[in-house]
Amino acid sequence: MRFIRSFLAALVALAALGLDAAEPVVDGPRARFDDPFIATLEGRWDIVRQIRGTEVRNTMTAAWALNHQFMRLHMKDVKEPPAYEAIVLIGYVHATKEYVAHWTDTFGGRFSAVGRGKRAGDSIEFRFDYPDGPFYNTFTWQPERKGWVLRMEGQDASGARKPFALDTLTRVAADCPDAALPAPPEVAFGPERGAEALIVKAIGSAKTSLRVAAFAFSSPTIVKALVEAKKRGVDVQAVVDRKHNTETDPKRIGRDALAAMATAGIPARTNGDYRIHHDKFIVVDACHVQTGSWNYAESANRNSENVVVLWNNPEAAAAYLGHWESRFAKGAAFRE
Repeated sequence: MRFIRSFLAALVALAALGLDAAEPVVDGPRARFDDPFIATLEGRWDIVRQIRGTEVRNTMTAAWALNHQFMRLHMKDVKEPPAYEAIVLIGYVHATKEYVAHWTDTFGGRFSAVGRGKRAGDSIEFRFDYPDGPFYNTFTWQPERKGWVLRMEGQDASGARKPFALDTLTRVAADCPDAALPAPPEVAFGPERGAEALIVKAIGSAKTSLRVAAFAFSSPTIVKALVEAKKRGVDVQAVVDRKHNTETDPKRIGRDALAAMATAGIPARTNGDYRIHHDKFIVVDACHVQTGSWNYAESANRNSENVVVLWNNPEAAAAYLGHWESRFAKGAAFRE
């Protein structure tokens, strides 16, 4: 009897919600938004935004949210503090067969909006209606590079569209495959050779990406390891102190190291926004962090120094990546 009463109570509850237990749920609290196309947004992304003739760097994380009803996008400028930040919820209305995008950002409630659109091939064009006219944001999946492009356009009184911004999304390394495995930090000390060897080991472990932040940058051993990583397909980028490596470099060892990186096709920037850019770390595959007192210079081999590698530590890697991105964004591309 207790089971029957519970079952009847459940039916009454479903009826109150307007749901028939015998019919499949399409839209509502029991629905689940499963969409292989939108699922390709899941993960972590680097965004290069072209807007009004300038280039801005952002990051984005995307994950399913609200009982798998929406894909939640969190976009953030790499500056500290961020100049722009947005949270977007992408869902689907089965009744009208259209996608919806709830866009909220640092411009506040007045400028938040809901865009709607339908898929056409590998694109979804979201239309947002604002008091001053419609705004379009077209999400396009590019399968050849497994990335996304977001094309934003306004519309004037005549109905003509005007380009506003273009976002190019490139996926960063996936979560550490071994993050659940115990991985104690690995340490080494100078002037023993073990310190530099540990740095080379960390570089050599890279499978997808290396992000270098440096004060002194002139070690032939480190440059060689980075160039070799680039040759095997690793995405290598660096930001170094401008004054030390280009302006007060009478022997040109810093400039020669940066020139070798440029020749290998490695983007390197110099940062002169601070008294000194004293960072000394490498983020490997967005999973591991090498840091310590060791400068990436041959002279470090004669000093008392320390090196540590935090293996399988995505939390630390994410923090260091955020810092790296902010310094890289302020840098200028190295030119001979």
